[in-house]
Amino acid sequence: SVVFNWWYYNNGARIAVSGMGLSCPDCNDDATHGLGNELGANTRAGEGTDFWWHDAAPLQEPCFAETCKALGSDHGWKMGGIPSYGSWA
Repeated sequence: SVVFNWWYYNNGARIAVSGMGLSCPDCNDDATHGLGNELGANTRAGEGTDFWWHDAAPLQEPCFAETCKALGSDHGWKMGGIPSYGSWA
């Protein structure tokens, strides 16, 4: 299933896939990735961060903040990106 506006602890994802495992509301594990992610922000209140946001993320092993990877170059300044091939809108 596809989920929208999934928040957990101080993180959130605008769009994620539940079959890949969703973090529990009290889990600070940075493990739910999808489209429109914020890590380390009060996402329940609609807040964001300059450090650990990204528009898209690949499926990846467990990570935490700086060790998480974003697709392409559209991400917060503390995150690393990996090349993306093709495009999405």
